[in-house]
Amino acid sequence: MVGTNTTWVLPVAAAFWISGAAPVQASGFGENLAADSGGTITVSGSTWEAQSFSTDNQAYLLDSISLLISSLDQGTSVSLYSDAYSAPSQALATLTLSGAYSSSLAATTFLAGDFSLTANTTYWVVLSNVTGATDWSFQATDDGSANAWAEWDGSYWSSSTSYPFQMSVSVTQAAVPVPMSLPLMLTGLAGIVGFARGPRLGVIGA
Repeated sequence: MVGTNTTWVLPVAAAFWISGAAPVQASGFGENLAADSGGTITVSGSTWEAQSFSTDNQAYLLDSISLLISSLDQGTSVSLYSDAYSAPSQALATLTLSGAYSSSLAATTFLAGDFSLTANTTYWVVLSNVTGATDWSFQATDDGSANAWAEWDGSYWSSSTSYPFQMSVSVTQAAVPVPMSLPLMLTGLAGIVGFARGPRLGVIGA
């Protein structure tokens, strides 16, 4: 009797297990840092500025956000907000500066600590400075396809889709959940392999 070679089963199953749990790098949202600057808007006191971005049909972890800004003031604050009626609504997280501020326009990165982003959802990056001033660059060209931006004047938000602020959002695709039945399947496969490789009874001839 010819035995069936099943030694490939566990490596393949293990590879499936690992690939199901490993995060996959995804492209950023709202990437326009390299575009020409059309000028800056000053954020100070009760005047806040915000730029939106939206996720696709995948869940992500927010790694960091980079803004094209100039500031020497430690009062600069970058926060992530939820969306309601095409405007920032509730504060979700406050990001942490990575590196240092620049007196001239420069891509300045703020860390988000792998904040969980829900699929098919709009978020707002809100820039504020209650003790000094920060200049945020906006894109020089407008093709009509940009995400909305908004300005807070101390009373309410006003929004537009023309000439968006310049920023980049870095995300990692969230790990795919491993089905609860998978460990049981692997256990069963291990049993099959053990059976196939165990001692075989001899066949008594006639």
